[in-house]
Amino acid sequence: MNKTVVVELDQNGKEIFHTAGYEKYWISRVGMETVWLRKERVKEVVSVQETFAAMEFLEKPERGIVSAEISIRMKMTDESCRWTRVGYEIMMPDNGTDKKVVVTFTDEEKEKQSEAEYAEVIRERDNLILTISGGIAIYEITDKIRTVYITEETAALAGYTKKELMEIIGENALALCHPDDIKTTQNYFKTRRQQVRVMSYEYRIKNKNGMYQWVSVRARFVQQKNSILLYTIMTDIDQIKKAEEDARMQKKMLELALQQSDFRFWDYDIKTHRLYRSWAVTQQVGFGEYEENVPEGFVELGLIHPDDCEAYLEFYHNVQQGKNQRLTFRAIHQNGEWGWMDIAYRVFFNEQGEPVRAIGVGGDVSKQREKEQKYLKDFELFRDVSIYAIQRVFLDVFLVDIPTDSIRLVLAQGGYMNMKEIQGYDKILNQKLCRYVRDKEDAVKKLSIAQIKKNIALTKDHKLEYTFELRNEKGRKCWYKYYISYFHENTEKLLVLVKDVTNTTRLEDEKRLELEAALLQAKKANDAKKAFLSNMSHDIRTPMNVITNMAKMVLEEPENKTQVLDYMNKICSMSTFLMGVISDILDVSKMESGKLQLRKEPYSCIELHDAVCAMMEPLCREKNITFYTNLNPQNDIIFTDKTKLNRIFFNLLGNAVKFTPAGGKVSFLHKNIVRKDGFLEWDTVITDTGSGMSKEFQRKMYQPFEQENQLVTDSLAGVGLGLAIVKMNTEAFGGTIAVESEPGKGTAFTIHLKAPYMSGEDYHMHYTASKLQTDLAGKKILLVEDHKLNMEIAKKILEKKQMKVTCAYNGAEAVALFEKMPEYTFDAVIMDIRMPVMNGLEAAAAIRAGAKADAKTIPIIAMSANAFAEDMEKSRRAGMNRHVAKPVEPERLFGVLSEIFSD
Repeated sequence: MNKTVVVELDQNGKEIFHTAGYEKYWISRVGMETVWLRKERVKEVVSVQETFAAMEFLEKPERGIVSAEISIRMKMTDESCRWTRVGYEIMMPDNGTDKKVVVTFTDEEKEKQSEAEYAEVIRERDNLILTISGGIAIYEITDKIRTVYITEETAALAGYTKKELMEIIGENALALCHPDDIKTTQNYFKTRRQQVRVMSYEYRIKNKNGMYQWVSVRARFVQQKNSILLYTIMTDIDQIKKAEEDARMQKKMLELALQQSDFRFWDYDIKTHRLYRSWAVTQQVGFGEYEENVPEGFVELGLIHPDDCEAYLEFYHNVQQGKNQRLTFRAIHQNGEWGWMDIAYRVFFNEQGEPVRAIGVGGDVSKQREKEQKYLKDFELFRDVSIYAIQRVFLDVFLVDIPTDSIRLVLAQGGYMNMKEIQGYDKILNQKLCRYVRDKEDAVKKLSIAQIKKNIALTKDHKLEYTFELRNEKGRKCWYKYYISYFHENTEKLLVLVKDVTNTTRLEDEKRLELEAALLQAKKANDAKKAFLSNMSHDIRTPMNVITNMAKMVLEEPENKTQVLDYMNKICSMSTFLMGVISDILDVSKMESGKLQLRKEPYSCIELHDAVCAMMEPLCREKNITFYTNLNPQNDIIFTDKTKLNRIFFNLLGNAVKFTPAGGKVSFLHKNIVRKDGFLEWDTVITDTGSGMSKEFQRKMYQPFEQENQLVTDSLAGVGLGLAIVKMNTEAFGGTIAVESEPGKGTAFTIHLKAPYMSGEDYHMHYTASKLQTDLAGKKILLVEDHKLNMEIAKKILEKKQMKVTCAYNGAEAVALFEKMPEYTFDAVIMDIRMPVMNGLEAAAAIRAGAKADAKTIPIIAMSANAFAEDMEKSRRAGMNRHVAKPVEPERLFGVLSEIFSD
């Protein structure tokens, strides 16, 4: 793409024209005018990390800055982000025409990448240095150089043993030295040993493989009587030399890429005090590629302004100590004039934690310094405008410095205080801030530093707001609002803004009175529901008490099969009742909307008798209440929704026991029984000798969550749904309910019901287990269930009817198995809904969408704990034929399968 793109705008930010390449920036789609006028839209065209900087950049024209630049990552139309130097300049024509804005976009991505690659090469070289081991050697220098002592590590550098190497270099220490390096090394010894006692040098030696490799030697001279001893530490730097050569190549490539940019960088070796310049710096200052003795050499040459020398030397001293530093100073340029330079160093350390090198960046900021002076003037204007704007909103503005207990006043009663500092915040708080507050004690407590720190820590956004009523100097009633927050997230400084909110508060008071009236009415309606939420466990614990204790009895008498069977029947009955309780609680929304569905199933009088007795006898025995029923255990069958029928009776009987004191009586009587035309019609009368109900409560007792407060105690509390459910279920059956009750005289409920009827003998003639067995035996079922225990239960239920079961543990596995097997392998699919990998709804839809001949016709039955009507509707839309709710009732499941297979 083009390196630089130019866009020209009119004074309103509307685009006039652009050069090629602009269309590759995302801002070309959003529109330059949109971003120019609505600065919050800038987040759509730059990287997320650059949003804040971009917002500040767009504000510069409004502050009168006619030109500026910024390096930022811009979003591209290919969804990437590229480093781009964005600049603008406002053109003011002399001929009186409207001003124009020229915006440039210069691609810097390659330069940024080259910079990162060069830094990586340098890091790799440093890592090599830290991992190289070395050896020790001692030489005697007379008219020749003789080897006195070497270590095994020294010999190993060249691939020799200590003995082998001594035989080669014993009398001639330079025997393995590269011919080109022998004379240089000898001269180095002669010229340096008289001047310094420690020196470092590099040369090449021939290793055992016949190849030359670079070594680095750090040597110390010790003067003897007739000779000089040379103590050395030798290090293999062959890889380093190769890495440095690669680095130089990378550096040259990088500098070629940066020739057109203003970027300046260099590398400073902290150990040797050598500075390696980039191409750009070399061109700017007119010196060589590297410089020795930095920083002292620059100062001695007079390249640093005399007034800045001390700061310059201190700056480098800190870098040498391992501190990242930044400095702005004056240096002489190639043209001989002083200019301002801004440089910064980032220090890097070796594995021992020693600072070894630093990367410096910077450049000439002389023009920027001129702009800064102009900026200061603009800032003063901006400050004055800002203060004026703040005065229009706030009365007082001040900063609280927590450690020093002082404040800096910005505004006081609307007047600018020029950041005046005053000591003693708490004293000022008592004397000034809270002088006219109505409740001074409350205000002082809330506004004290200790309380602010405590309260502000509890908030998510670290902000506090307080409104205080007070009398102003004229005695008029008014309200001031305090806004308190940390200043720029600095937990040691608090920003406090004070606003006169008198008019707003008066309007809020009027609105508050209206809301309080509405809230009071809503509270009355909600109190009953709160009681329900706090007491809903009552109706669940009652059947759970039966289930838990009878389960324990089974464990205590396992050998008594008759008794165990009786216990298990009662546990099953109470489990069914418990499911009814849960369904009623979850179906409140259905009750309120009138959407209640009944199902018809056979229910014997024996089962009803056992269920009632299993629930009532323990409750009555616990409270010493006499329970009486005239329900004879016969084998007659009615067809009804037995769960909802039980709820009618159990709710009324439970209330009767609840509100009847010890020694009282509860009865469950059946009267006016008529069998005619295949129907059974009867009245059930439930009476108690309890507390009774007032006439007022009787008028609203069927509403959800209602309870008669004067009769409800902690021991009598319930969910408040019982009578509402009784009324709902009775009317769903087409029946009626009537009540007679007076406070202190007990209660009598009469329920009139009618249901299809069949004698026990006729029922067993039409609905025998053998027929069901014949219908289901041999059927092949694909059972899909992710819960292993549920899978085991369902599999055993199906196999009891001699069905053949194939298991799959998620929807994806079921679909794959169905598609893999031949057509018509399975007679039906029983599928859970909530499963990992693929849920039941998705799996059913996938099966129906398949190409197999039986994909559209095979029965699919949902078997799920999702039991609401909307869940069943989702199953139907996914292609499922029926929906069976968990916990699974075997007879219910067998009935559904029989119906499907008989269709």
